[in-house]
Amino acid sequence: MIQGLDQWAAQNDMEPEPEPTQSQIGRIIVKKQAEFILQNEPPMMYRAQVQGRCNLQFAGDSSNLKKWQEEWTLPQRDRKPSHQYEYQPLNSDHPNNLIHSIKIEFPYRVLSNSGQDSILRPVLSVHGIPFVPGSSVKGIFRRLGKFKPNDSSDKKTIETYCGIEEKPGILRFHGAYPIGDWTNCMVDIVHPQQSRQVRNNNPTSAFTLISFYQPQFSFEFSSAETNINWQDVDRILHEALAFGLGGKTSTGYGFLSIPNYANPQYSEQYNQALHVSFKGIGVCSSLLNRQPEFRPNMFKAALRGHIMRLLGGVCNSESAVEQHVNRLLGSTDQEGVIKLFWNSEELDDTTTLSKIYTRNGSLHITAEPRASRGDIDFLGKVLQFAYIMGGFGKSWRRVWHQKFMPEYQEFPIGCHWELNSDWINFKKTIEVNSKDSLEAFLKDLHTICLNRLGSRPPAPISNWREAWNPNRVTVYTSSKLVTKSQAIKLFHQKLFKTTPAIGGRERPGEPRFVSSVWHRMLPIGDNQYLEIVTVFHGDRSPWRNQFQPFTTELKKKGLELTWGTQPS
Repeated sequence: MIQGLDQWAAQNDMEPEPEPTQSQIGRIIVKKQAEFILQNEPPMMYRAQVQGRCNLQFAGDSSNLKKWQEEWTLPQRDRKPSHQYEYQPLNSDHPNNLIHSIKIEFPYRVLSNSGQDSILRPVLSVHGIPFVPGSSVKGIFRRLGKFKPNDSSDKKTIETYCGIEEKPGILRFHGAYPIGDWTNCMVDIVHPQQSRQVRNNNPTSAFTLISFYQPQFSFEFSSAETNINWQDVDRILHEALAFGLGGKTSTGYGFLSIPNYANPQYSEQYNQALHVSFKGIGVCSSLLNRQPEFRPNMFKAALRGHIMRLLGGVCNSESAVEQHVNRLLGSTDQEGVIKLFWNSEELDDTTTLSKIYTRNGSLHITAEPRASRGDIDFLGKVLQFAYIMGGFGKSWRRVWHQKFMPEYQEFPIGCHWELNSDWINFKKTIEVNSKDSLEAFLKDLHTICLNRLGSRPPAPISNWREAWNPNRVTVYTSSKLVTKSQAIKLFHQKLFKTTPAIGGRERPGEPRFVSSVWHRMLPIGDNQYLEIVTVFHGDRSPWRNQFQPFTTELKKKGLELTWGTQPS
């Protein structure tokens, strides 16, 4: 009731506002109670991670995650975090000058997990400021020491800083704190696709995690000793960070600069690694907030998926294939023996369409000492396979439509990758520039897979949709080099684009299926291409009786059988 309304009504000869009924009073009380409960609900951080209370890890419903992040970071109107860490430069006049800080800016993401909760997030200090614990920073010092010769001065210095069993270290590691706006683009996403693309067509889940995006960190140290050479600590810290900080370093997270195996200045490590330079354009991945982001982890994802296909085509044991892939590339239970690093350079964006990347860069692959030379050579072959047969990243199964079907303007489709260099350090490389050389390359790779993990007798995993076996997959290639695609318009014919195995849909609208057909225009040079169409037909059910019509149309377009068997 409005205060004074009764008096105003009497002065104006009007009926006063009626008293609320008991039912109205009851509804008001219930509403007030609900508002009170809502305002006094425990923060998302302290709720049980169950549906209806707080689900942080599932990207499909991000409302809880958004509220959790707002409660955590408490952004002000200028979108800067309420609580920030103060950077104190080295040897400053600050009263707390016993703490020596070193400021370092990372070019990409950094992930540091607290080991708690159901979501990957960093350790939190007072006021909720995330940080990398001092124990982790000390760990990267010790890791660097393992790579130093026993008689080197750096190894002895690191042991002095960190301590050995008989003597404590003289350096205190206080941790690394983000400075500036550390909340920028923190909500990260991982979306494993191998199961849906290789094994079956079942939907997969996307998961969220929290990582620092292009952060500035203040690494802090102190010591009871007065003769510490802080410039030397700075040098060793930079050298230690060359191996990466935190998790997911095998997909490019946590690197301050390019690792030694990707840097020609470290010739011994560089010469043992594989290197290739690419130029690519395609559909960009998106974060939960729909912001596009070029994500270097797509190279490792491509290798993982293709290794599963190739080995799943010669070995009928799923567990054996999984163990082999996990040993090479790692899993949640173990670190892989293979390391990858993508050194990226963004090109001028010459297109008016959004969510498109144009990248120039180099991919470097190396292996830990416990891996064999055969492992890294095998990864090299698989990388060639990925480049020749499709590409990398989102929509890699289709050619880049802006280049090969410019009249199509609905939305970006496909990708296109070209070589900027030779395959450096790749052993027994077969140059693919024709139908015959592609056939030789695929035969050689299949033999390598048989020798690596082939069943006795060789047999594919029968229930996988994309097991690379000549009885289940057929590769068609243009009989000669072409300057434009002959097959691209087949994918847009009404009959074929609504066939699940071809267009990935049953009717116009959102795709529901992963297409069983790959299409690639392999650049040969001088604006000439080898057109390649790969068809998986182990399971005919998603083809809806369109298998024979589609392969017949491919032959009419001049594409010929190159690998596999002619299916009946």
